Amino acid sequence: MVSLEEVVRRPSRRKYTQDADAEQLVQKRITAAASRDHTRTKVDHLEFDQRIRQEAAEHTAAPAYTVKQLRDAIVWREILGPPVSERSDR
Repeated sequence: MVSLEEVVRRPSRRKYTQDADAEQLVQKRITAAASRDHTRTKVDHLEFDQRIRQEAAEHTAAPAYTVKQLRDAIVWREILGPPVSERSDR
């Protein structure tokens, strides 16, 4: 704890500019790009093809609801929905 009744000495703020580390950032990006920049071989293409084909064929299918989930949905509709007298006959 620091008593606020005494003068508190804080170090002065360090001046920051957007260009302070720009050269290091640019060099890091150039190095990263150079590590990825090479000619792809037939083996690289085959590995990529196998990797993307390992996904499940039905990854976009909606999950099926269980009987309990359907029953719960009907119960919650009865609780939260409009009263029977105010429902339309649709």
